[in-house]
Amino acid sequence: MLLGIAGTVLIFIKPHLTMFIIGTALLLISVPNLYRVFKNRDYSDKVMLIISAMGALFSVYCIINSGSALNTVIIIIGIAFVILGCLILFETFNINRESNKYAMYGQEEQEEHRFENTEDM
Repeated sequence: MLLGIAGTVLIFIKPHLTMFIIGTALLLISVPNLYRVFKNRDYSDKVMLIISAMGALFSVYCIINSGSALNTVIIIIGIAFVILGCLILFETFNINRESNKYAMYGQEEQEEHRFENTEDM
């Protein structure tokens, strides 16, 4: 817990160390799994092997190139927010269009639609 608190305080003081700390933590998580797989020569769990290898490569990238890695992550998060904003805006206008569709035809309430007519039976 103290290491987590110290890392948080350090990130608030020097934000460019964010990716360095994340890379170090990811390296400490992924390398033992890779070591265990290669030591036992047990390659049956290919998904875990791929995830651990990609984690180790990404952690090395974050440690060596922490400044541009942080910029890359910020750009990716920005792109995700722009896409999410466009989808929310579309849904907002789509809801207004759906509610006005019934008002144009003079129908105040939506009729209940069913797949089959069971009232005649």
